[in-house]
Amino acid sequence: MTTSVLASLFVVFAVVMVVMVLLHNSDNPPAGKASTAAVISPETSRLQTATNAMNTHASATLAALHSLDGIPTTVKVAAVINPYVSTLEHYQTVLSGAKVPTAALGAEAKVRSLLSRDVRSLATIDGLPPLRLGSYLVQFGTGVTQLQKDLGTLEHALVARTG
Repeated sequence: MTTSVLASLFVVFAVVMVVMVLLHNSDNPPAGKASTAAVISPETSRLQTATNAMNTHASATLAALHSLDGIPTTVKVAAVINPYVSTLEHYQTVLSGAKVPTAALGAEAKVRSLLSRDVRSLATIDGLPPLRLGSYLVQFGTGVTQLQKDLGTLEHALVARTG
């Protein structure tokens, strides 16, 4: 009888130990093996947020231009474009200060190039002759479309790198 009680206690003790070891190991991946969930660095997260905000601001600016009352004038267009140019400049600063993951470097270079071009060309609104406003707006629409495409590619590259 004593032997069976001791054997039962030993079996219970062994089962408890096995369960404890399994629970402990399930929380910590084995050394040398990567976790299945990727860790997003705070810097990459900030860049993703800034890229998303830039994309949203580009859409809002395009919508604001389309909703201008009456015939567009350089003054009306400048009131919409100048804050957008400031946003482009801010995003340029964020991008230039960010450590971009290797997988996103190509997309980042394209966005950086477009930002530089757009800041230079769009900043001319204040001295733009009224007769050139139509071509300016066409150029803006083409530029925003391309920038948003490349921002989307950058966002995808950032997510693919971290997801």
